[in-house]
Amino acid sequence: MIQIFFLLISFIPSVFLYVFYVRLKDDPDYRKTCKDMLIRGFYSVIGVFFASLISRIIYNWLAPENISDTLKDLYTCFVTNAICEEGVKFAFAYSLFRKKKSTLSASDIIVYLSIVAMGFGLMEDIVYAFGTSPGQIIVRGILIAHGALGCIMGTIFAAAVKKKSVPLYILAFLIPIVLHGSYNFGLKDSLPDWSGAISLLITVLEFAFLIRTIIFLKKHKDDPEYQYPVYQEQ
Repeated sequence: MIQIFFLLISFIPSVFLYVFYVRLKDDPDYRKTCKDMLIRGFYSVIGVFFASLISRIIYNWLAPENISDTLKDLYTCFVTNAICEEGVKFAFAYSLFRKKKSTLSASDIIVYLSIVAMGFGLMEDIVYAFGTSPGQIIVRGILIAHGALGCIMGTIFAAAVKKKSVPLYILAFLIPIVLHGSYNFGLKDSLPDWSGAISLLITVLEFAFLIRTIIFLKKHKDDPEYQYPVYQEQ
């Protein structure tokens, strides 16, 4: 019962972030899309489950029997966790992006990707809550790691669309994957204790980026440069 209490408390930062995103624009279609993105984030756990399952099947098929524990952990953290989760979250958001290209702004891309990621993170928190301590539940809730990763991806992806830059498209996926995989890998029991501090540092830096982006979006919510449809600029 105590786990459920702390889980509900941990949801509060994400609720506040979602409300902030929704109130950025007084536009019914934008607000409806925010809701749709959150729901897509919830549903994305299904896609992640199957993507992760496929990655494990591929691993069991290709990996040699004498592979080291370190390589196993690297595959799990960077492929089964990072690539599958970040890829599926983006896919669930982009399927709706395609329908809204005529109105999609840089600000929208950042917000929508962050919301989808946050929705996935909330569902993941429910699973983790029954296998971790109350303190860890609260820390996960405060730092909103998935929402921050979505924010990072959205910021770079929006810049890639505006500049039609292939390197930026690559970085929009590569940076969240590296951050996500490094965080998970640093928590492995086979590594020294100090590696956990690096994982925490990664999460704190992601959270700092999220806060910076919140301030930026608030400051530029009426700036045409960030509100003009980016696909119309091409």
